[in-house]
Amino acid sequence: MNFRISALVLALASCPALAQEPQFQPGQLYGQEDTLSQVSDGFYARVDADGEAYVATTPAGHRALLQKLLEMRARTPVSAKAARLGYTQPFFFDDLIVTLSQPQPKNQDIFGDCSGPTGNINSPMRVQALAGGGFAGSTYGASGMASNASNPIINTTNYSTAAVYNVDGDVLAQQTTTQYGATAAAASAYNAAHGCSADSRTTITCPGHTSPSLTAIATNRRQFPSQCTPR
Repeated sequence: MNFRISALVLALASCPALAQEPQFQPGQLYGQEDTLSQVSDGFYARVDADGEAYVATTPAGHRALLQKLLEMRARTPVSAKAARLGYTQPFFFDDLIVTLSQPQPKNQDIFGDCSGPTGNINSPMRVQALAGGGFAGSTYGASGMASNASNPIINTTNYSTAAVYNVDGDVLAQQTTTQYGATAAAASAYNAAHGCSADSRTTITCPGHTSPSLTAIATNRRQFPSQCTPR
């Protein structure tokens, strides 16, 4: 039995925004011979004498595909060449399984005022927290920003902290910033070579308040590359 996994799997698995807008329609052709049928929410398949093909287009589909890959890997023998190279599992499946198993960054971008979050992008205060990438680009790490555009200006305390850690939990990079009023607080920490987890937290606290009016938190745990596998 042959296995063929559509490239669409990786495109959607690595991009949460695309996963919210499925690009696949039942019966749509892939190449000249692939007509896939819906198996479950966001999961499509074609299984016949020539092989198996799968496409996942939603988070639920990704979970179904991950389970299917684990089943396929378990019943696929390791080739003699792979065994000579020291592979104990079919590494093609392993790469896909790692991709689908990675947790997506939990990022927050919150608008509000001294009374709390409003959900309105025109609100004067904003807290942002990103983990995995960040404001500075795709390099692994975390970042955060707290900004206040109130008019007249309210003398808020704007706080942002970000850190990135290695597989043992040691801090590789960290930045913490506190500003006031209209001065935004920004913090970022990055380490692409050895970063395995990253966190950021951003708050805005209004005068006379004992707790923040707005809080954004982000966290990410990296399962690839190999140096992020717990020893």
